[in-house]
Amino acid sequence: MTRSTFFGRTRPSAIVLAAALVLGTGGDAAWAQAEPADPALLNAVEGGDPLLLREQPDADAPVVEELPAGTRDLVLSGAAVEVDGARFVEIVREGRAWADAARLAPQEDEPVASHPLACAGTEPFWSLAIDGEDATFETPDTPSTDWFASEWMPARGVLHRFMIRLGSGYGTGYLALLRQTCSDGMSDIAYPYEAILVTPGQAVRAGCCRRAGSALP
Repeated sequence: MTRSTFFGRTRPSAIVLAAALVLGTGGDAAWAQAEPADPALLNAVEGGDPLLLREQPDADAPVVEELPAGTRDLVLSGAAVEVDGARFVEIVREGRAWADAARLAPQEDEPVASHPLACAGTEPFWSLAIDGEDATFETPDTPSTDWFASEWMPARGVLHRFMIRLGSGYGTGYLALLRQTCSDGMSDIAYPYEAILVTPGQAVRAGCCRRAGSALP
């Protein structure tokens, strides 16, 4: 099996987070696109200082958020640049910010617990936000609808597959999650979960999900 190295670790090439980051060179930071992120997520390196998320890919850029060391389930947008010899990757939260790649490491294990999700799909557009037992579904043509969400239910015998039950006063729906790279077809974001949503009204929709994060300024 061929192997590749990412963030200083040797890993099978089939699960490299960004198969080959295309990095900008020269004086000014050059924006560049990487291959879509692998379904494995990123986590901030354990121990030491907090992970600083910056407005721009520059060590002197203003800090918009500090994440504790060991923060898990960070999602790449696929953009990466090199500035003064330092590699920065774009992290997707509710907004976007930049992190020093040297402070990140691949994350391959199963989620340790349920966590907030931001899901969306297109044609037609829909969104689903899940935080604990609260789920909110929206489309451009209908007002937001609140549902009850169960804990994540892992599939028996197969890793990286989950089900969340969605309840309302008029029925039961489900959100099926498969941990693999997913594209929404409109942006450059490589989401870590492919999703199939069956609403309590029995409408079936396809889309992508990621871990929801704190809003960035």
